[in-house]
Amino acid sequence: MLKSTHKLTLKLWFTKWFIHFKKIRYVEYSSAEIEDLIKPHLPQTVPISVPRGEGKLVLLSAKVDMPKAFDLLHCQLLCSFEVNYLASPIYRAHLLVSLTAKPDYDQQQQAVYLAETRIVNIRLVKDEYSIIKDYKSLLTLFIPSPVLSLFTGTMKNAFNLMSSTVPVEMNDYLKLYVDGSKQRVLDYHQSQLEKRVAEMTQSESLRYTMDENIWEEWVFINLGKEVVIEEGKLRFKLKS
Repeated sequence: MLKSTHKLTLKLWFTKWFIHFKKIRYVEYSSAEIEDLIKPHLPQTVPISVPRGEGKLVLLSAKVDMPKAFDLLHCQLLCSFEVNYLASPIYRAHLLVSLTAKPDYDQQQQAVYLAETRIVNIRLVKDEYSIIKDYKSLLTLFIPSPVLSLFTGTMKNAFNLMSSTVPVEMNDYLKLYVDGSKQRVLDYHQSQLEKRVAEMTQSESLRYTMDENIWEEWVFINLGKEVVIEEGKLRFKLKS
């Protein structure tokens, strides 16, 4: 019987023969197959900076598309974004993050990763998950009840009262919530959210390392040339 190393050598020889005669040019993956590869690595959570509070962004799911007219991977990420003060949520929303990226291959690490990531937009999802506390609700978090029961002033006076209770930068941040606009709060955090999402796409958990125990991947490790988007597929192209 042939030893396993001899079998691999023989398989590799036949593979090279097929490649030489254009019988095998690439191995390809569909959008659905890529989504299946991503699923085991979700959800992912990253912190979001909030003055004297706690914020977090959670990547929940990813929808992948590869339009035939482009050489880019198009992703739509469903995320949840939450801001908490004193363990109480004052803002919570689902977000849809659209981005584009190019797949690339690191030969040394034998890993596929996303390069040239660009955030296209971040938009709010209107659903029952979404909440935002108004200024009166915020007052109950930071001002003692006996003092609050005496309060009958205007909104301006309310924040003046709060400013004597909480740090200045925290008071300035909470003013974003005066008119109850979820979009206004999202706009404030936009640049930080974009940065965090871009960092997530570069994380180790979203880099796919080739497995030498899987025949197709072992072939690419030894005979692979590049990873590209073509004809709406992710293709692992082989050296001819």
